[in-house]
Amino acid sequence: MKHYDFAVIGAGSGGLVVATSALRRGAKVALLEKNKIGGECTHAGCIPSKTLLNSARVYQAFKNAASLGLPVIDVAKDLQFARVMEHVDEVVQGIYAHEIPQVWQDMGIDVYVDLTGAQFIDKHHLQIGGEVIESDYTVIATGSSPSPAKKVGTGPLEYLNNENFWHLREMPAAITFLGGGVIAAELGQALARFGSEVTIVDRNPRILKVVDEEVGSLATRIFQEEGMRLITDSEVVACEALEGGKIKLHLEQKSGKGEMFTQRIFV
Repeated sequence: MKHYDFAVIGAGSGGLVVATSALRRGAKVALLEKNKIGGECTHAGCIPSKTLLNSARVYQAFKNAASLGLPVIDVAKDLQFARVMEHVDEVVQGIYAHEIPQVWQDMGIDVYVDLTGAQFIDKHHLQIGGEVIESDYTVIATGSSPSPAKKVGTGPLEYLNNENFWHLREMPAAITFLGGGVIAAELGQALARFGSEVTIVDRNPRILKVVDEEVGSLATRIFQEEGMRLITDSEVVACEALEGGKIKLHLEQKSGKGEMFTQRIFV
């Protein structure tokens, strides 16, 4: 059984900082991950979202070519959303090529990857796959996951989140984001620029509550100018799949109960 000074559960941005920092200070380190090194930032957050936003920004600029004295181009008829998403994946894989397990092994960090994840046997022993290791200290850096709204009815209902969203190859005609945080703002604006009907529902008085009010107000104005629908002081309490691919959302609002319809939901 191998013994380590530190075992780090989770190889996202937080876990990688802990593991490399401990290594530089002479510690023997084990890095445990159930998926891919890089975590949310590389595979489902920062890298793919900024790549998608950049493609949407360029697409938007093409639509405004006339205002720049350039020839008018009908970009909408030639938009291949699948190709856009494939480009995003190419960028992600390019980054991941520098984060594969062997890179960290070569640095001196022992890497364990198994889909079952890590489990505590006791305070100083962990199991991942068929391996059991011992560590003096364990750092848990496993991140978080979204909590979907309650489902009603018997129809099948698929939620999008910041992990399975990147598997899309067909652009949603209409999509509703449950919550108005940074992820909803980024992906919502990108999809709206590509032509989706985008709605953000937030329980707070404004979207982007985590940023300064002035920044949030500016973003709100720009989003609305670009055709996004923002519903605040409202919460989706249940989702119901209907025939024809529609989804009915049940809302709790200050004015009482409400409802709306969409094609896809993102939590």
